[in-house]
This record gives sequence, C-alpha cells and structure tokens, in this order.
Amino acid sequence: MEQTESPSSIYYNMLGSMTSGLIGRVPCHPLDTLKAKLQVQQSMLKDASTAALKSVSHNDPHIQSRWVPSIRKLSFGIGRFLAGDASIAASNVPFKNTRDAFRQTLRREGVIGLYRGLVISTIAGMPASCLYFTAYESTR
Repeated sequence: MEQTESPSSIYYNMLGSMTSGLIGRVPCHPLDTLKAKLQVQQSMLKDASTAALKSVSHNDPHIQSRWVPSIRKLSFGIGRFLAGDASIAASNVPFKNTRDAFRQTLRREGVIGLYRGLVISTIAGMPASCLYFTAYESTR
C-alpha cells in the first residue's frame, strides 16, 4: 500500500532542506570567497598589468557598508577581529597562495570579509537544495 505524504510533511521537508543548505554553506563560504578573490586576481593579472589591481583597491574594503564602522568600535579587539583594520593600506602585491589570501583578508577585512556574499549565495542556493532534497524525500 502506498503512503501519501501530507502537505505538512512536504513543508517540513522543504524547511529542513533549506536549513541543511544553509548549514552546509556557512563553513565552506570562506573558501569560496578566497577562491573568487584568487580567480579575479588571476584574470586581472592576465588581462593587464598590476595597474588593474591598483584600480580596484580602496582604503576601506567595507566602504559600502553602513554597519561595519560601528562594529569596528566594539571593545577588546572584537571589532577589529570581525571587521578588520581599515588603517591597513590596500596592498597592490598579488596574493601568493590561498593561505596568503586568507591571512590578508582576515587582517584587512576581518571575519566579515570572509563571509562577504553569503546572503546572496544562500538565497540563490536555497531553492536548489530545497527542490533536490524534497524531491528525494518524496520519491524515496
């Protein structure tokens, strides 16, 4: 005898699959961020000289953020850990490797810099994980 799923169980499957997609993305996103930085750097170096690198560097990597300056004001070094140190000048020297990209990003942009783009990445990936896991559970 076939069991039919109730609408509430499908909603629970969808909610669980969206949550698992988010949980899976959070620990891996810093690696994606570093990979993207290295890829952009490589294409800039290939297309032109380091002048292209100079043109994209700003004094403050969080220049468009409204709330990062207030985070930097947190005491006990927490603000600098989360939002980086804006007083560090942007380097025109390319990243040497992944570890160097991680170190420079963490030092200059903080933990927030490693998770830049997480929201849009999660929003874009949630429907896919939702459909995948819900379809799997429904057909199982």
